[in-house]
Amino acid sequence: MSMRGRLLLAVALTAAFVFGAAFYGRQGDHTAQSGATQEVRRDSTPITEPTDQPGRESSVKDGGEEPTEDQSEATAREQAQLGALDERIRSFTIPVERALAGMEDLDSKVSIPPIPEFKETLRQFAAERDDPSWSVATETRIFSEISQATGLSVGDIQVDCRTTMCRVLLTRPSSSPSPRYQSFNELVDSFGLKPISILAIPDENGTPVNFAYVQRGG
Repeated sequence: MSMRGRLLLAVALTAAFVFGAAFYGRQGDHTAQSGATQEVRRDSTPITEPTDQPGRESSVKDGGEEPTEDQSEATAREQAQLGALDERIRSFTIPVERALAGMEDLDSKVSIPPIPEFKETLRQFAAERDDPSWSVATETRIFSEISQATGLSVGDIQVDCRTTMCRVLLTRPSSSPSPRYQSFNELVDSFGLKPISILAIPDENGTPVNFAYVQRGG
């Protein structure tokens, strides 16, 4: 073979080698990219599926945790204590008082909307014990002041004092009170105690009644 022929053959072989290297290099890159993609897919696929947890899921949806056994017992005790107080309230109140507290409906022609704060006053009074060193003298003074100012008899006046509070009820308010007091509010002010609730409303029979809950100072 001539010198020129050998030169052309060498050039052809070199070109073929370069082309083959480039071709197989691209195939290798494509294979590597495919392998990387598959690897990513394997990593992104969860190994195990989450198990259902109805109780916990419900708790999360509700925005809080389920109450513990101690919390449930505390709630039950509190409800029992409130129930006992409400039963005690029914033992000394009249229907119009319980209606104002929202504890029962009053069978009356007069509509009386409940006052939630008044129910708390009744519960506070019902929870107190008697304090003879203060309650006896205070009851006597209040009863004397009411009878002198209104002329009402013992059967028309109820006065009950405990430790810090007194309940005063006039079941038949006088139509001609003493000139010293122009209203029941002024009469209550004469007791020298802090007024909590003072009301003058008709009872279930339409009879006007006045009652007040007052508290000792200090």
